[in-house]
Amino acid sequence: METKNILQRYMDLPKFMYLLQRKVLFLPKMSVFDDQLEGGLTAKDYLSTSNDAAIFDNAINGFWSPASETVDERLIRLEKAKSTHIEIRQREFKTPFGTYKCEDIDKVFPRCREWLYVSCWHKSMYECSAMWSLYGGDNNSVCIFTTEEKLKSLIQIPENIDRINLYDIKYIDHKKASLSDECLAPFLVKSLPFSFEKETRLIAYDSKVNLNSAVKNNINGIEIPIGSLAQLIDKVVISPNADAWFTGSVKQLCKEKGLKTIVDSTLRTERINSFYGALQQLQENSL
Repeated sequence: METKNILQRYMDLPKFMYLLQRKVLFLPKMSVFDDQLEGGLTAKDYLSTSNDAAIFDNAINGFWSPASETVDERLIRLEKAKSTHIEIRQREFKTPFGTYKCEDIDKVFPRCREWLYVSCWHKSMYECSAMWSLYGGDNNSVCIFTTEEKLKSLIQIPENIDRINLYDIKYIDHKKASLSDECLAPFLVKSLPFSFEKETRLIAYDSKVNLNSAVKNNINGIEIPIGSLAQLIDKVVISPNADAWFTGSVKQLCKEKGLKTIVDSTLRTERINSFYGALQQLQENSL
C-alpha cells in the first residue's frame, strides 16, 4: 500500500455485515448529517453570492436622493438604479447541478444536500483512538483499510449517477474563510473542530437533477456496488474493546468471505514488563 493514500472506515457490526453480505457501500444523502455547517456557505461567500448586499447597496446609493439634485440628474440616477437592479436579479451561481439564480440561494443550497450522496473515510496509515470512539459504535466494531486507488477502481457506478469521485476535506473557520469557485467547494469543507477526522469523502450524484423541481429526496441514500471486497479490503482491524466472542466471529466471517488479514487493534498492545513480553512483541512485528 502507498502509505500516503491509505483510507480507513470505522463501522459497527451491522454496517460491516451490510458491506459483506451485499457487497455495496451505502452512501447516505448529505442532508442526514448532524453537522449544521455541512454544505453551507461561509459569511464572506454568502455576502458575495447572494443578492442581499448588492440590492442593499443599490437601494442606498442608487435610489436615495442626494442634496441639490436636478430633475435631469434624478431621472438619470433612477434609470441607472433600475438597470442595476435588473442586472442583480439576473445574477447566477454554480452548483453541482447547474447554475441557479443568486436570489434563490437560500433554497437551492439545502436542496443540493438532498441530492449529494457521501461516504466518509479517514485518511491515515495509523488507527485513530477518537475515530474508534465516535464512529465505531459500541465496543464490538471494526475498521477496514484500503487505498484511494483501490476504492476508485473497484466501485461500480449505478445508472442513476453520473458523477462520483474522492475528495479530501478542508477544515476552515466559517467566520473567516472564503471558498474557491469550484461548484463542490461548499460540500468539501468542515469546521476546524473536526480536523482530527482527516476525512476523504466519496461523493456521488446525478448532475442532471433540477433543483427547481426536485425539492425533497425521498430516499436516504444509494448503494454503490463493489467489484471485489477481497481486493478492496487490505485488512480488517478489530476494535480494541471488542469482546472475545466478537473477535472470533469476525475472523470466521472474514475467512468465509475471502478476507485474509484480520488483526487486533494496535491499541491493545500491552506494556512491556518482561524479557519474554518484549520478544513476543518483536516476533509479532516481524510477521
